[in-house]
Amino acid sequence: MRRGSWRVLGSYGTIGLEIVLSVMVGYWAGHWLDGRLGTGPYLGVLGFLFGVAAAFKALWRTARQIQREAARDGFKQSDTDRPAKLSVEERLGVVPPPPGAVRWLEERYRARLERRRNEPDADRSRDDAEADGHDGPPRD
Repeated sequence: MRRGSWRVLGSYGTIGLEIVLSVMVGYWAGHWLDGRLGTGPYLGVLGFLFGVAAAFKALWRTARQIQREAARDGFKQSDTDRPAKLSVEERLGVVPPPPGAVRWLEERYRARLERRRNEPDADRSRDDAEADGHDGPPRD
């Protein structure tokens, strides 16, 4: 990894530690004050809430820094707001059937239904492709 990449990773990787420490320090300070002043759990809860607020402030500050660096590097926020103009098939990774395949499947289905109507006691364990005499859809 390049030297700059490690520096960026280090600066953003410490946000989790900063969040945990700010909450813990806030609670610890409130709990300590509760013990000194005899106020019960009230200052501990208040210290915890101040720690959570400090954690959100740190998170907000880091997010703003990331946005400023991204804007400086030429990335625009509006680039991610627009949905991709892909068809449903492209988004799902579905390949459309070859031309003529749908028609071939419809004809095969109709022939199969007709055969079942005419021969209700026929053995259905055979492969349909062999029974119909077809070897697959037409290849274009």
